[in-house]
Amino acid sequence: MLANGRLGGKLGRPVRLITSDNGVERRASGLHITVLLFNYLKFCMLKILAALFLVFVPASAPACTMHPDFKDLGAFLDAERDDKVIFLGTVKSVHKSRADDWTITFATDRWWRGVPQNLASVSGGIGTMALTSCAGVHDFAVEEGEQWLIVGTAYKESISPTPWLSIRLENKKLPIEVEQQLNKLTKQ
Repeated sequence: MLANGRLGGKLGRPVRLITSDNGVERRASGLHITVLLFNYLKFCMLKILAALFLVFVPASAPACTMHPDFKDLGAFLDAERDDKVIFLGTVKSVHKSRADDWTITFATDRWWRGVPQNLASVSGGIGTMALTSCAGVHDFAVEEGEQWLIVGTAYKESISPTPWLSIRLENKKLPIEVEQQLNKLTKQ
């Protein structure tokens, strides 16, 4: 080990001197210097890796935040925006171009919000927003023949459903509390 760190030698050639346990100075062997250098490099690499870890690993990943009207039908209905859509319809076709990119065609039966159409194009898919904190939150999958209450937002030529509010109907009946909220829209 380089206890005193002095260098010495003849004619300006550096020679590493180390102090042994009994206090006698002697030249360091090549193997000894190699071991010291290796340990020093290992220590430096650990410091660099620790610094890189702190830089590239976030302390906490941001959670997926959703607007209140994403999960609450009352908040959705209170949001007076022209792009809001609510209709009842039956799935006529499902075109899957990728797992996370489906075009679903609905034959509509009744409209509460939006511009009424006989056929409505709805986007859907599985595995949406992969590798984010919102992965899967916007997934929407249907099968032909199913009847759905679609709650969503119109965007260009398609409707983006809100999966937490859109409901697949059992026995072609809306849940009573949902039907009551929608009937309030009809009376306005």
